[in-house]
Amino acid sequence: MKTLYQALCIGGMALMAVSCDYTDLQPTDQIGDEMIFSSVSALEQTVTGAYAQMSAKQIIRVTAVLSDDVIKGGQNGGAGDDTYQWTYTASTGEHADIWSKECNVINQVNRILKGAESVEATTDEEVASKNNSIATAKFLRAYNSLELLLFFSDIEKEDSYGIPYVKEPVVLETPGRNTVGECFDYMIQDLTDARPLLRQVAPDDPVYVSQTAVDALLARIYLYKKDYGKAYQYADAVMGHRTKRFFQWSGKMGERL
Repeated sequence: MKTLYQALCIGGMALMAVSCDYTDLQPTDQIGDEMIFSSVSALEQTVTGAYAQMSAKQIIRVTAVLSDDVIKGGQNGGAGDDTYQWTYTASTGEHADIWSKECNVINQVNRILKGAESVEATTDEEVASKNNSIATAKFLRAYNSLELLLFFSDIEKEDSYGIPYVKEPVVLETPGRNTVGECFDYMIQDLTDARPLLRQVAPDDPVYVSQTAVDALLARIYLYKKDYGKAYQYADAVMGHRTKRFFQWSGKMGERL
């Protein structure tokens, strides 16, 4: 009996060892970094996926309540009370959601920028596509960082606490906060680096990043910095592209064809 039991145990262990291959399945709902950064086309798709993480819905909702653009309904049930009464804290869900969602996008594009270093581009088309992906990621980092800075910091004082301007993927670390002035400088640097790498000046689909979008964001940043000369310079460049693309004028003021 003991011999039979031992034989069954050994046979079961051998069967389990043989059948291990059947359980080594690749997940179908997610992929790893080795596949994401395996080609230029995969890198481009990953950057496109970063757009899907972005949404202005929460910021619009919270700022509408804070600024009294909406009123509390009679059957509200207490939703948004802390925000409406200006008694919110750092742990208030709506405000914490803004922080986490923007930071998630920033962390994702930082992973993209880190992984892009290992992506090989052999043809001129692949080089242009890779550069466009890198530039888009830098734009998205600057844009989402600006959204955080405007919501959580006092931008009137450049030496006051801003946000952590994170340039590396973060897992468990807690980055320190930069000053408002440092944040603006990092944004300007990211946008300046990104602009010449973008393939389109003003694309047909304004959803995607272009050189004109970079100019528009730079105009906003310089306006917040009260550098009105550069704000005007970049805003004028944006309007120049807009006028050429979307408007035809008959020559009479106020009359559009």
